[in-house]
Amino acid sequence: AVTLLEAALGPMAPDTARARADFAYACAATDSLGEADYHYGLAIRALTEHLGPEHPGVALLGARRAAVLRDLGKSAGAIALTARAVPVLEAALAGEDAPARPAYVVQAAAVDGDEVQGTALVVEARSAATADTLALASTLASEALFHLLAGDHDAAEATFRRVLDIRRRVLGDRHGLTGESLFHLTLLHAVRQRYDDAARALQECLSI
Repeated sequence: AVTLLEAALGPMAPDTARARADFAYACAATDSLGEADYHYGLAIRALTEHLGPEHPGVALLGARRAAVLRDLGKSAGAIALTARAVPVLEAALAGEDAPARPAYVVQAAAVDGDEVQGTALVVEARSAATADTLALASTLASEALFHLLAGDHDAAEATFRRVLDIRRRVLGDRHGLTGESLFHLTLLHAVRQRYDDAARALQECLSI
């Protein structure tokens, strides 16, 4: 999709940048961190040009790239991106008209010296629009993975199931993102040694 949009619209077009950001997210989810960092960088550059550096959507991508840089061991870059993203997202929530707009809820990673501690920024965007609903699902999927890594299996399962419900409702049972949610549940069930549940979720995932 990124290649097609880049050829049709150009590398700096907003639609190309959004597709690239989605691809970067997928790369990060599969531990292709170098590739995720590269594509987040290009997406942020393009959307900054169109939306400006103070737009919450740009800050959201910066927060996600900060998590990638942290996992790559690039603490200085992660700290810099975190420092830029947090004020923008906090301002989006603080405005007088905030209830009428998407709300950005931020859980900032703690910074201690040169090390970034905690998990990552968790940014939740709420809106009735389909695109924003899917953005919410993607953000919740990240949050669920953070819960899983932290060992909070109950919170991870509740959040994974919420993501699956959203994606089934918006995209249907046969969409790849629905399959991704089923795969996340498969991993969770396996970690919890609920192998029958894991097998059922995996079978449904593979049928898509």
